[in-house]
Amino acid sequence: SSGSSEGSVTVKYTLKDQPVTNQLHFCLKPTEETGLSIHRLAARTLIRSLEQEERASGAGCSVHTAFIAVNKDSRQTVKGPLLQRRVPTRG
Repeated sequence: SSGSSEGSVTVKYTLKDQPVTNQLHFCLKPTEETGLSIHRLAARTLIRSLEQEERASGAGCSVHTAFIAVNKDSRQTVKGPLLQRRVPTRG
């Protein structure tokens, strides 16, 4: 098969004011008895990383940018500040 079949996890932490780094190497094609804990951790980390990239790009939906007013006649976007009005409700 093509590509690397090994992965690694690096854990950095401080113990008694001393920096410690541990690295664990593992096979990406595990046997059944491994429990896949490292693989689940790696998948969760990758998903969080992708979510952070998406948030940082500003491509996500926002309550402030989800709606754009368009004039039906001219088909141009309406420019200017957003106006807010109270709509009376029963109850």
